[in-house]
Amino acid sequence: MFPRTKTRQNNTLRSTFNRQHRQKILILGDSHVRNTAKILQSTMDKDVYSAQAICKPNATFKDIVNDIANLTRDFTEHDFVIIQAVSNDVLKRELTVKNDFMEYVFMELKRELVKNDFMEYVFMELAKTNVIFLSIPYWSGRSVLNNLIYDYNCRVYNIIQSFSMQNISFVETNRVLGGVCSMRDGLH
Repeated sequence: MFPRTKTRQNNTLRSTFNRQHRQKILILGDSHVRNTAKILQSTMDKDVYSAQAICKPNATFKDIVNDIANLTRDFTEHDFVIIQAVSNDVLKRELTVKNDFMEYVFMELKRELVKNDFMEYVFMELAKTNVIFLSIPYWSGRSVLNNLIYDYNCRVYNIIQSFSMQNISFVETNRVLGGVCSMRDGLH
């Protein structure tokens, strides 16, 4: 998208959009988003973009986006919200449920995100801005968990697609991440 421009008397073009509104980038997530705002700010023009990250380690999807309405109150169609969440939803359920885990996860996902209209609430609150959902990254050396993460990512993708909103995107981060991107714990 090109910013609006205004012709000055000496025929030079000057962006009026930048003076009126710095594009805001809000990053919400668990420990995966730590320091991402600093990294983005260091690579972007500070006069044009403003990045903020809210990192909530060990938080579930609901905990991460619970204040989305207040955080995006002054966002416009030029701004972005990036959400990296749901990984702790998967991990917490793995630790608490032993039998029929996959069925339980999908039932919980449906109950929390669809039945309670929570995902719809989040999407409606973000209808005025651009939203990017990042997939759950795989764990190094955890193939059983990675199969679950794959299924969970597909489920979240399908839920997002069911809303048919042009301003919401799902990015499969595992296509660019690999084993070299993980630390000793296999994840971060």
